[in-house]
Amino acid sequence: MQLPDFLRHKPERLAGMAIALAIVLFAAFNLSMGMLFRDARIDLTQDRLYTLSESTKKVLARVPEPIVITIYASQPLLDSAPRLRTYAERIEEMLRTYRVLSGGKVRYQRINPTPFSAEEDRAIGLQMRGFMMNSTGEQGYFGLTATNTTDGFEKIEFLDPQSEENLEYEMSSLIDRLSRPERRKIGIIDGMNMFGSREFNRPPFALLEMINKNYSVAEILTPPINFAGIDALMVAHPHHLPPAVLYAIDQHVMAGKPTFFLVDPLAETTPPSSRNPAVPEVPSSDPGGMFKAWGIEFDNARVVGDRSMALRVTAQSGRQRVVASYLPWLQVKKENFNSNDPATSQLQLMRMTSAGALRVAKDGPLRMTPLIMSTPDSMLFANQDVMGRPNPNDLMERFKPAGERFVLAARFAGNVKSAYPDGPPVPEDQRAKPVLPHVGQSAAPLNLVVVADVDLLSNSHVMSQRGTPITSNGDFVLNVLDSLVGGLDLNGLRGRGMLSRSFKTIEKMESEAEDRYRATELKLSQQLEETQAQVAQLQTRNAPAEATDVPVMSREQQDAIGKFNRQIVEIRRQLRDVRAAGRSQIEALELNLKVLNILLVPAVLTGLALLLWAYRRMRLKRHLASLRLHGGRA
Repeated sequence: MQLPDFLRHKPERLAGMAIALAIVLFAAFNLSMGMLFRDARIDLTQDRLYTLSESTKKVLARVPEPIVITIYASQPLLDSAPRLRTYAERIEEMLRTYRVLSGGKVRYQRINPTPFSAEEDRAIGLQMRGFMMNSTGEQGYFGLTATNTTDGFEKIEFLDPQSEENLEYEMSSLIDRLSRPERRKIGIIDGMNMFGSREFNRPPFALLEMINKNYSVAEILTPPINFAGIDALMVAHPHHLPPAVLYAIDQHVMAGKPTFFLVDPLAETTPPSSRNPAVPEVPSSDPGGMFKAWGIEFDNARVVGDRSMALRVTAQSGRQRVVASYLPWLQVKKENFNSNDPATSQLQLMRMTSAGALRVAKDGPLRMTPLIMSTPDSMLFANQDVMGRPNPNDLMERFKPAGERFVLAARFAGNVKSAYPDGPPVPEDQRAKPVLPHVGQSAAPLNLVVVADVDLLSNSHVMSQRGTPITSNGDFVLNVLDSLVGGLDLNGLRGRGMLSRSFKTIEKMESEAEDRYRATELKLSQQLEETQAQVAQLQTRNAPAEATDVPVMSREQQDAIGKFNRQIVEIRRQLRDVRAAGRSQIEALELNLKVLNILLVPAVLTGLALLLWAYRRMRLKRHLASLRLHGGRA
């Protein structure tokens, strides 16, 4: 092919046209691929957070009637916050997929509530959260509502990008609630003040609001006890329950009805004692003999401590503040969950405080399926030894691993006998008289879950002060309730969005450093205390009899005090060196990780770009040389 004259002697023009043509073709390819594969994604996250789960597909497949989702998104607000704009695009992508999977029954629309418009009036009427966009006071909105064909209504006041890991669960649970004609009812016997207290100015637990989103909640307070209409019973921290209430719970369980017990050998987050604020008013749960009768062994005087699961805390050691592992406070990680049970299979991280251990009676009729277990690097402490939160190093010194995995939460199934073999207890008044015939043996296998910790329900274990989940504790409770009443569709969603990842290498190094230097630190601390005591003793021995007297010390005593004070300074220096040595390797690793995260990826990309540039430049030179050699002919 003969090249035109204006290109034959100007090969650089040919190269420029080739580059321009390549750019046009590349843009056209991207545009066509973007249109053809608009919703195609590759999910490289560890837990497949951007891939719709089977649970969501099940929820969408059984949507019985049209559901309309309306997104209120102020365009100026999105333009001013790139992260919000990106999040809005992801939400719309997700809803397009929902529409396809639901066969068109889930629809969505987007409204831009401009200032002083009818759309803004609707957003204000729906109490969407507004954000100041400029100095004139104009408000921006980013939330949504959802309605079905009857009177069902759900809303999210603000679509917070910080909760993006929970987006699929929030959207699917919203659709699931609108798909169900009636909400199931959970009855709660509350020994923790979950419902709050006006007298002590305690608001309801955040977990209660989470349960309320999915179920109708009824607090069971006084006799006559009637569980009619309740789909599941939740008993939290039972103590000092009247005989009529205990008997009603027993008969509920004997009927094979869903029951969820939460008990604790040391309920640290319950209201403090009026006599001693350092300890709870009611530290231990008391199931009233029911567990023993059914064949469940729970020692409410012993607490599980686990070195591998222990939470690291800042504590006082003598006069020093130290960071140490506190054995009774447990971080429950993926390896501690039963991966085959729907209530725990997707959970990532929970927190439990001074939990107890569960067993079944030997040769008893019950079958136990563990849900949460400790590691073999654990032992049982008397709850009196843990009361008042002692020095973590003191507990670590007494730690002797039992080599046994203790069960912290479990399902129980089987046929058992009633805790009241002789029938109902004598009622204190006629109101407490049972209205149903006595059941002496379970009519159906037990449908029972028991957790040996009630602190996991408290706000400090569930939500941050901003109202975002910090653990999977709430997900676990909801999953258990779902599994008990048969609503398993959302179990595969809860907990999969927990993005908290522990650095296992760093945690292992911290534990090893703690073990390596603890003995030296304790020895130095004891020397420091002994030396300080000797100085105090010498000073007390020579204290003046009257306030006006001048203390008299011999030269030897003054020299001794000076020597002891120099020893104190030296021991403190050694303590600082020991603690610094324990952190040096960890800090070095953390620095290396930061350098890798900050520099490695940009360096690799820059290197690849330079290699590509060099390769293309080499090809261009060869092409130009070829054109010159052939006199401009191609």
